Amino acid sequence: MSRNATIVSFGRRVSRFSVLTMTLVVLSGALASAQDFRGRVNGVVTDNTGAVLPGVTVTATSPALIQPQVQVTGGDGAYRFLALPPGLYTLAFELPGFTTLRREDIRVVINQTLTVDAQLQVATLQETVTVTGESPVVDTTTTTMGTNFTKELLTEIPNARDIWAAMAQAPGMQMTSYDVGGSHTGTQTGYRTYGFDDQNQTKLEGIDTTEGTSANAGYFDFGSFEEFSVGGAGNSAESFAGGASLSISVKSGGDRFSGNWYSDWEGDATISDNVPDNLRVSNQRDNNGFFVRSALRRGNPIDRQYDLNGNVGGPIWKRKAWFFYSYRLNDQYKTILGFDELERSKLSNKYTFKGTFQLGKNNQIIGFLNKREKLQDKRGIGPSTPLSAARYQSSRNYPMKVEWTSVLGSRAFLDVMAAHWYNFFPLRPTIEAGLYSGPWGPGRLDTATNVFFDGGANNSYQDQKRFKPQFYASLSYFQDGWHGSHDFKFGYDWKRDRRKRGLDQPFDIFYRDNRGLVNQVDLYNTPVAPINDVVYNAAFVSDTWKYNNRLTLNLGGRLEF
Repeated sequence: MSRNATIVSFGRRVSRFSVLTMTLVVLSGALASAQDFRGRVNGVVTDNTGAVLPGVTVTATSPALIQPQVQVTGGDGAYRFLALPPGLYTLAFELPGFTTLRREDIRVVINQTLTVDAQLQVATLQETVTVTGESPVVDTTTTTMGTNFTKELLTEIPNARDIWAAMAQAPGMQMTSYDVGGSHTGTQTGYRTYGFDDQNQTKLEGIDTTEGTSANAGYFDFGSFEEFSVGGAGNSAESFAGGASLSISVKSGGDRFSGNWYSDWEGDATISDNVPDNLRVSNQRDNNGFFVRSALRRGNPIDRQYDLNGNVGGPIWKRKAWFFYSYRLNDQYKTILGFDELERSKLSNKYTFKGTFQLGKNNQIIGFLNKREKLQDKRGIGPSTPLSAARYQSSRNYPMKVEWTSVLGSRAFLDVMAAHWYNFFPLRPTIEAGLYSGPWGPGRLDTATNVFFDGGANNSYQDQKRFKPQFYASLSYFQDGWHGSHDFKFGYDWKRDRRKRGLDQPFDIFYRDNRGLVNQVDLYNTPVAPINDVVYNAAFVSDTWKYNNRLTLNLGGRLEF
């Protein structure tokens, strides 16, 4: 393949439960939160004799920061930046009487803590020493087993610009299917993490967009990613589930205007035809015994596909306010193997907007809004599902948030976020969309072959609406002197997940046959709209207790209701 690229329960039911989880992990490291979409940097500053230096001004600058962050080393020579957006950083260490030291190209990634120690020399001249190429690349202070994908990595490695295709490259991830040249675009891919394939969680800019216990809702604006991380095991008490933890951070703009454009296209003339000769004939085995019951005429099912993705960002007010906007359209027409029909899967991110506003030196307000749409005109069509029983999907969802962050001196960081996630997911008859003209009658399914009757309806139409308002607050606090150092984090989560699943059956009856004879009938009383309504409260506390240089205890507790 080659590509042309230019860079049924009626009524209301509420379920409540209480779970208390305590974890204790002993190893030489500190805790990395599974829910954070920021990183940390800390270290100790000494002189050339190895004595600690208090009062050193440490300044962190980065294109990811509207204004530099500044910390001063304490009596133990230690400094810490508790919450830095992902990106490339420069640290400057300054103290009168000593040479200024600059450490450049420090890559801060989400969910990780980096240790950057510094040694200052007594100054004989007014000079600055710049150190490059010594930035830490391994986080030795985390219990989380996972992988970070930076924007550079996402740009440089060959993939199908699909989050599941990227995840397939992470150690510990096992995908249920694989994307080849975009062949799986428009369909979510299941995955298993260290043998566990349930209770996964997805957060976009900290917003919980988890659709089910093993699914992500919507399809992502790949070009808007600053970074995403996937944690497979060892999640902290801040995690609300035991499976894989996916955290995505979106670009923020900057103090100068910039943007980029990506586009690609492929068609049937650019896709190789690699179907073995024996698979072009029904029931013909090769030397290894492989065969197909229905002859294949092609391998990769893509007929044509294009991907348009552009974004722009910059200052609204330099060093005070930034904006970022992105648009993506990924449109695919795919042949259903063994069936002479083209199915369309059109994925749109009409807008991804993020605004960042600096209030003084230590406070920020962040706003985010994303609109995602999917059009799948003949969902499910295939040899066992004719056009009459296929479903028309035109879904959309909106993640959004307003977030306030505050740096409370050198010891504390406060993060408060109010967010919402709307998800509208209709599956309608193709005859309603004008794709099928009839004849049309009550649906029938032969249970022996799982084949729908040609000319009949499906039995799984819906008009689902889901609303998930949510609120998060967390406080990180560092404390020295209690038999070592303690890195505390206290947090509270609240969500209300309300799903109204409008169900209907056009003829109020559906037949289940067994080899051509009626074996069972389903009777309906439509329309109905069962409602699931869950109110969720959780509180957690974690403590990274560094007892000495050789022993760190990671402690965490979580209470859910």
